[in-house]
Amino acid sequence: MCFRFEEKFHLEEKGYPPEQVTFAKAALSNMLGGIGYFYGSSLVQSPYNKAPVFYWPAGLYTAVPSRSFFPRGFLWDEGFHNLLIAQWDRAISKEIIAHWLDLLNVEGWIPREMILGLEASQRVPKEFIVQRNTNANPPTLVLSLHYLLQTVQDSDSAEVDELMYFDKLWPRLVAWYYWFNTTQTGDLPGTYRWRGRDGETKRELNPKTLTSGLDDYPRASHPTELERHLDLRCWMALASKLLGDIASFIGRDARKFSATYEYLRDGQLLDTLHWSPASGTYSDFGLHTKDVSLKREPAQPGQPSVKPELVRVTRSEPKPGFVDSSFGYVSLFPLMLELLQPDSSRLGKLLQDLRNESLLWTPFGLRSLAKTSPLYMQRNTEHDPPYWRGPIWINMNFLVVRALRTYARIEGEYKERAAELYDELRRNVIANVFSEYKRTGYVWEQYDDTTGKGKGCRPDARKFSATYEYLRDGQFLDTLHWSPASGTYSDFGLHTKDVSLKREPAQPGQPSVKPELVRVTRSEPKPGFVDSSFGYVSLFPLMLELLQPDSSRLGKLLQDLRNESLLWTPFGLRSLAKTSPLYMQRNTEHDPPYWRGPIWINMNFLVVRALRTYARIEGEYKERAAELYDELRRNVIANVFSEYKRTGYVWEQYDDTTGKGKGCRPFTGWSSLVVLLMSETF
Repeated sequence: MCFRFEEKFHLEEKGYPPEQVTFAKAALSNMLGGIGYFYGSSLVQSPYNKAPVFYWPAGLYTAVPSRSFFPRGFLWDEGFHNLLIAQWDRAISKEIIAHWLDLLNVEGWIPREMILGLEASQRVPKEFIVQRNTNANPPTLVLSLHYLLQTVQDSDSAEVDELMYFDKLWPRLVAWYYWFNTTQTGDLPGTYRWRGRDGETKRELNPKTLTSGLDDYPRASHPTELERHLDLRCWMALASKLLGDIASFIGRDARKFSATYEYLRDGQLLDTLHWSPASGTYSDFGLHTKDVSLKREPAQPGQPSVKPELVRVTRSEPKPGFVDSSFGYVSLFPLMLELLQPDSSRLGKLLQDLRNESLLWTPFGLRSLAKTSPLYMQRNTEHDPPYWRGPIWINMNFLVVRALRTYARIEGEYKERAAELYDELRRNVIANVFSEYKRTGYVWEQYDDTTGKGKGCRPDARKFSATYEYLRDGQFLDTLHWSPASGTYSDFGLHTKDVSLKREPAQPGQPSVKPELVRVTRSEPKPGFVDSSFGYVSLFPLMLELLQPDSSRLGKLLQDLRNESLLWTPFGLRSLAKTSPLYMQRNTEHDPPYWRGPIWINMNFLVVRALRTYARIEGEYKERAAELYDELRRNVIANVFSEYKRTGYVWEQYDDTTGKGKGCRPFTGWSSLVVLLMSETF
């Protein structure tokens, strides 16, 4: 798995430390381990049936969000899962998506949860078991299908397979798309509305919208047919684009889908329907008041002394208008799904608000709801703590990061700002998810927006998927470790090269004991690259074969490798360049230089092995790598053998000026790697 993992995700190549790579492998393993096959019949309710009925018996091959807490298929989660699964094994992802689309009924509806079989149904509260065919769920499968379509392999045979696959999906995708456009539309052209909200309840502070996937995220306080839901409109724009792209790929008429996409992303229409001039944000529209709270009903005289239930109290009359008292994930959907033009002033405003710490920005990722919102971290009922009202969700952060990368790569007024936010947000999310994984051993469903600590169920595969996407798109090694001044890879830290060991002056009247050597720093250390020392550490990107075969950095390292003023000797590569201020310098009075000049066989072995790799693959430096491979390998073998003949030992290290063995002997550890160099069995 290790080789295939690196081949797919290139995390080592991108400079991620081993512990983060190990974490990523565990995350992938958890995601793949959560794929299962389920069989049974869902319980469904249609307006045409008086009571729920069973769907036809069906099998479903799917991943699950959490094996411990949500051991069943969720339609909107699956789109995120397969962004990762498709990159690991395209065939598995295609099979999963096909299984989901095979669940379409004659109307084009897919149940949002697939609770198949007795075991699955026992884990679900009764009120959530029945699936209603008036209710949708975000069509996130379009995210995975976009990836599959964009990465069709170049070979003719692969393209034929892909054409057949998308051609078979086509009638199902069209039926699903038309179902959305006939059942989930709003009261005005170009508007959409999630169904399933309870307009009669008094128990909820803000009636939930489970169908949106964002559960208790604040919507219009009083559900009516007037509502316009921004996120659903954006999902439908993306779905229109996908169908247009697939139609073009398989040779069908793409015009109406492409035209719908352009219509739904039209900036002027989007502003008319969803931009609140008062708040300067995108938002839903509906019958709304922010003056709501939960209060206990007064106890009735003569009734048993039972604690009265919390009920919603509305203190001002709701009015039709923008739901602009809540800024959060929904407000970002035109950005998340990349519907804004790169020079749009709305994009500039969203980027400005994104970085505002009073709104969504935290050191751990973007919170789901701004601290300025009246419902920030408010319970929705007595028994429902805040869920999408503050905590950080990684799937939404992923969509924002992905969009920022897009806007950072295309020309526009906000290109540089998008790039800055991309780097910072991505770094924050990765660091916090990894930190919590180290602390707890889990990737969590959500993260606290004030402490970064994991919350909710765990482990949660949705977050693994998104975290992978961050890692895969990774920090570049050059940004973190390439010193332009010296033209070398190096560490980074608080550093000065102006240090030396000096004897402390003897104190008057003290016994005549030789004073101890202490370090003297002659100039102020500054944060920067530790590029005054070129040596084994500088070669690690080469040693561990992280560089592309045509990388100019590889060419520079090969050039420096053969420089006799640096590491090259007739006996092997020395550990530290002769040009380094600490070359062959003692570390204390009693510690002679150890890795500051002597030749070590294990490091030479890694370099030789890497040179053989680069000599075998096409690239600008193939021939030079082959020459250095032959010469370095020959030098190391010859010197180790020569010293064995002279002394009868294989040594711990070898002198870089004479080639003579040093340190302990016989050294039966890594110096014996010379046998592999001789046999070339590595």
